[in-house]
Amino acid sequence: MEFSHLNLTKARAALEPLRQLNNKEYNRLRHKILTIEDNTQVLAERMGWYQNGKPLFLQKKELLLIEEINKVLARQKREAAKNNNKEAANVST
Repeated sequence: MEFSHLNLTKARAALEPLRQLNNKEYNRLRHKILTIEDNTQVLAERMGWYQNGKPLFLQKKELLLIEEINKVLARQKREAAKNNNKEAANVST
């Protein structure tokens, strides 16, 4: 498995919980993943930027995408926790 494919697989896995929470964020990040996938092979072949069969220039982009997905998920979890606390406070009063 190529390094870039492995990272995109991780990005897709990280994105999966977001599918249920917020379709707008999910669609935006999913589009980024698909764009990276579409461009990876074409650009790497055209430029010859491979090391041991792996595209070099996309590794950083993929890691940044995973980081962005994780930030969105963390924000969604904080918002959900805040909403749960508000609901619990309303029930107890």
